[in-house]
Amino acid sequence: MTMKPLRFEWQLSSPLAGMALPLHLDALVAYAVTESSLQSGKASGSIRSLADKLPLEKAENEGLWCWKASALRPSEEVGQGIISHETRLWTRRTNEMDYATKVVARELEGNVVRVDKQGNLLPMKPYAGVIDTQRGLLKNQFQFIPVKRVLKVVAYCIGNEDHLLELLHPDSGLVRHLGARGRSGFGNIIGFNYAEDADALDRWQERIMPWPVPAYVPIQAAHQPPYWAAEQRAPSYIHASLLS
Repeated sequence: MTMKPLRFEWQLSSPLAGMALPLHLDALVAYAVTESSLQSGKASGSIRSLADKLPLEKAENEGLWCWKASALRPSEEVGQGIISHETRLWTRRTNEMDYATKVVARELEGNVVRVDKQGNLLPMKPYAGVIDTQRGLLKNQFQFIPVKRVLKVVAYCIGNEDHLLELLHPDSGLVRHLGARGRSGFGNIIGFNYAEDADALDRWQERIMPWPVPAYVPIQAAHQPPYWAAEQRAPSYIHASLLS
């Protein structure tokens, strides 16, 4: 598999949500590989094992390793980086009257309304009719979401050009947004570009590293996918600029 130094760019139409730690390119690739395998119906074994092999080169040092793929960073082009840090309000309120009306009209089944094969009502379970807005599916929500307004993000890697394009290009339908809360419209992708770039030979290190790097500070965090898994956290190193 031929590996090349590559630069990937995404243009966004909405702010990035979440990401207390930076989003890594290898995390996107691992997600796309996993999703592609699941959609094909040929997946076997555990879901995590589907992303054991990625079209990226590995960096190894004294038994430690990471993929040669940087974090996604705001573009350095004038007017393309972080425009502002903002806070968005997100709410969800359960309409108790509407829910109760549907229960009475027998439009809902399950624990609330149960019927036999003839369509006759069965006795309700104790407390099955309680509309619980404090927890569960009907929980009322009131949250503040920190977001970053960014027009373009860039990432660098050493990897297989053709395979990475199959996974990352928006036309594949695998990576349709960046960051958290994509279903709420955050991190919406409206443009995608890539190029072979010799800068990637060094800039792939703009990421969480498993060993000390000059000017990097220690951190307890994952340095391999899945980055969200608590058991993946380990002594690592990061440049402070990646936390802004």
